[in-house]
Amino acid sequence: MSPPEFICATPFPAVPAVRETGVLFQPEMARATFAGIKTQTRRLFKLPNGFSWYDELGGEAAGWMSDDTGPGWWHIEELTSPYGAVGDRIWGREAYRTIKFLDSFPPRNLALGAPIFYEASPEPDASDRPAELGKYRPGMFMCRWMSRIVRELTHIRIERLLDITEEDAIAEGIQPYRGPLRWVRYLDAITGEPIHKTARDAYLALWDHINGAGAAAANPRVWAYTFKDAT
Repeated sequence: MSPPEFICATPFPAVPAVRETGVLFQPEMARATFAGIKTQTRRLFKLPNGFSWYDELGGEAAGWMSDDTGPGWWHIEELTSPYGAVGDRIWGREAYRTIKFLDSFPPRNLALGAPIFYEASPEPDASDRPAELGKYRPGMFMCRWMSRIVRELTHIRIERLLDITEEDAIAEGIQPYRGPLRWVRYLDAITGEPIHKTARDAYLALWDHINGAGAAAANPRVWAYTFKDAT
């Protein structure tokens, strides 16, 4: 099932010909995506209701389902990505603020073109920030027109989290710090958090930071998306 979409009262200028789905980005990953550094994202894989795992042979996952036509086999390749197919688009939902005068307005009631200031700086209008910003607004409730990140999906696959390679971790937005053999999460160079020896280690630490301690070691299945700039 696709993640919930929050309908905004302000109409869009045009209806896109391809599917567009909002995707939450943590601040450090929003920075990397906006800068063009991050070209992959991984999201937890969840089985649809009524499906269950049955067996795995040769790396190809199979399962068992039951519906109105009775039980039957399914294969993991038959499942549909919650964020669309190759050629569809994702747009970034990230934390933001507007001006204090508009604090009483919910996102759906903000007029098209209202000033938007993203928590993940730098941003296009950073020099235009007012002295007193409005309240913090989580990305979950961001409307499509507010997004500064729009990307086209170019490749989709299902894999185990620990299958991520060093190259994949770099594509996830992990950047080098103090030499080619030492890697950190995207914001670690600023926050001073521990330095990791590889981009892969840094990404798995970031996964735990977002999803909780031990989440990476559990080696969950994930949707692995590769994307490019769609604007």
